Amino acid sequence: MSYILDALRKAENEERKKVAPVPLEIFDRPKQKKISAFHGIGLIVIIITLNIIITGSFIYFKSPLFNDRAIDVSQISPESVLTGTALTETPLKINQNNITVNNKDDVLHPVQHGENTHTSKIRYIYSYKSEVIGVTDGCQIDIKHEDRIIKTVFADILCSEKRSIFGRVAKRFTTDRIFPKTVWIRVVEQRSSNSIVADVFTEDKQIFLNSSLVSEGLAGSVGKRFASEQLEAIKKHRGMWSAKIIN
Repeated sequence: MSYILDALRKAENEERKKVAPVPLEIFDRPKQKKISAFHGIGLIVIIITLNIIITGSFIYFKSPLFNDRAIDVSQISPESVLTGTALTETPLKINQNNITVNNKDDVLHPVQHGENTHTSKIRYIYSYKSEVIGVTDGCQIDIKHEDRIIKTVFADILCSEKRSIFGRVAKRFTTDRIFPKTVWIRVVEQRSSNSIVADVFTEDKQIFLNSSLVSEGLAGSVGKRFASEQLEAIKKHRGMWSAKIIN
């Protein structure tokens, strides 16, 4: 009898030692990993970078060098040139397939403009001689005056973009004539102590750069001041007016 009781107690103890499974453990699913702050910042940076690349590519390929649609120069009316609206109403777009520039004579003409009626009606703040130490583009140079480097923008004209074909030709035109040389600077506007808007002449005053660039078709007239030179360049198909213009 005691043998049977011992066996029952032993069986009962073994049953007590067994642990029943927790219901949640049977149906528990693996927990999702949380995104750390570092990974979140990285994702934001990637998205911003992609947006910049896409926007930059769109702007670049919409530039003048990648546009094929064009109309004739004749669609620019003389009235729009004389009123100073030719550049604003009809933006200049160069179609490289329609032009060839082999050397300086293909675009540049021996037209030189010194002091004339364009300067007689202008009130200059002051004028002085300075040394040209750099050419940024066809319409902007760096000069050294009284131990200061001054950024000088040519008054009342606008050149093509630096990377466009006629932007490069305009820079070459200006470089060949005044760099590194002494020039006459006649200040029209003082933007800051190191930045001015001016009329620029060669040292002998035989070449008026602002007027010459427009006459050669390498810059556009802003306003009416150089409208006659621009009209002449359009009629004679000089420089950028020898190409076609996008509507």
